[in-house]
Amino acid sequence: MKFKSRKSWGITLVLALSILACNMVWLDTTETSVVILITKILCSLVSLILMWIWLGTYYKIEGDYFFYRSGPISGKVPIAKIRKIEIDTTKWMGLKPALATKGMVLHHDGFNEIYISPKDEDAFLDKMCSINEQLLVMKFIEADDE
Repeated sequence: MKFKSRKSWGITLVLALSILACNMVWLDTTETSVVILITKILCSLVSLILMWIWLGTYYKIEGDYFFYRSGPISGKVPIAKIRKIEIDTTKWMGLKPALATKGMVLHHDGFNEIYISPKDEDAFLDKMCSINEQLLVMKFIEADDE
C-alpha cells in the first residue's frame, strides 16, 4: 500500500523559491564563460533534485516492511522492529523524508528515528498496527509554559 506525503505550504514555498532562485542564473545571457556555464549546470542539477524530492516523496508498506523515498533518499525498515510511533510532532534534525510539519516519528532498532508525514495518517497507522500489534502509538503533547 502506497502513501503520499502531506505537503505543507511552508515547505512548498521554500522549495518553489529555491527552484526559482536556481533557475534565475539562466536569465543572464551576457556572460558565456566556462565558470558561468558550470554554475548554470550545477544550479539546474539542484533544481532537478529539489523537484525530485517534491514529486517523489512517498511511503510504502509491502509485506512486513516499511519503505520510504524522498528524492534520492530511500530505505526500508522491518515493521516488526518499529516499536513506537509518535504522532502530531515535528522533528527538525535527523532522517526526515517528509514535506510537512506535524507528522510522525517512527522509532526503531534502539535509538533510530525516521520522521514522516503521510497524507492519510489514519490509514497508515491502521495498516502498521495490523502488521505489528505490539506497536505503541503516542500523541505528542507540548507542555504549557506556566
